[in-house]
Amino acid sequence: RSRWPGRRRWWRQRRLSGQAHAMEGRRDSNSTHVLSPAAFVKYLEEKEGSVLAAWLKWFDLDLELRATQMQFGHALRGMGFLGDVQGTFTLLDDDKSGELALEELSEDEANLWRRFREFASGVFTGAKDMHTKLSRLERASISVATERVLSEDDFKRNLAKLGWDGSAEESQLLFQALDVKGDRNLTMAQLKWLDAEIRRRRRKENAKARALMEVPRKAKRNQAAAKAALDKFKKYLKRTYGTYIRAWRMALSPHDLMVIQKTPFCCACTELGFSSEVKLIWMGLGKDDRGALALDELDSRSAVILAHFQA
Repeated sequence: RSRWPGRRRWWRQRRLSGQAHAMEGRRDSNSTHVLSPAAFVKYLEEKEGSVLAAWLKWFDLDLELRATQMQFGHALRGMGFLGDVQGTFTLLDDDKSGELALEELSEDEANLWRRFREFASGVFTGAKDMHTKLSRLERASISVATERVLSEDDFKRNLAKLGWDGSAEESQLLFQALDVKGDRNLTMAQLKWLDAEIRRRRRKENAKARALMEVPRKAKRNQAAAKAALDKFKKYLKRTYGTYIRAWRMALSPHDLMVIQKTPFCCACTELGFSSEVKLIWMGLGKDDRGALALDELDSRSAVILAHFQA
């Protein structure tokens, strides 16, 4: 029996307290550690095998092709990341948009994923169609109602038959990235991203079609606005100077030039108070960006009168 039991308890408590402080210090040092882009990519590859696999499994859960800072934090906490989440995100967010895209992590794998999405959305009508066309029944005795099994071999072989031009390594990387459960088989649920991609593609095509339809309408509106601006300008010249010849010689071409370039013409219009309508006036005259203006283009009758007078 110890003669100093109290002192022994005191030393034991002090030793345990020191160990606790050391563990807390290590935890604090980890939480302030910021990973460089290269180190972060290596971390994702060690965790999930590829950047694309980590992206699909943890980051882009809503299939929006981007991850907010909050989604980024949830993903890293789910992966057991102990470093500085905010600092790492700030370092990775090159464009300072507050969102992270796959391109900012791995440009090569982002290009592969973009190519595959474009291919799949052009070949298949949806996740169900893709799963059906890429899979096969394992045994002839399995009923058609039974869900087909999409293995890696079927995935790679049937993709090539349908026109996918990616390499075998790229097809393998895609399969492993889509196989978020890691059971070496793809279910229809793991191809739901294709439905979202097709909806996104249709929205883009509809927007493009609307924009193409808007082009002639916009051109027609611009032509009407240009005609109105030119009519207003010519009325001002006639009212202020009496004739277009006088307006030409006094305001538009004071050096008695028969042709003036766009820049001097725009300066003259600005001095006359038409600075906001210069482009429309020039358009109404039927001129392009590098054209020049002659008197007969402003008023042909005035040009004929001036020609007779000079003769």
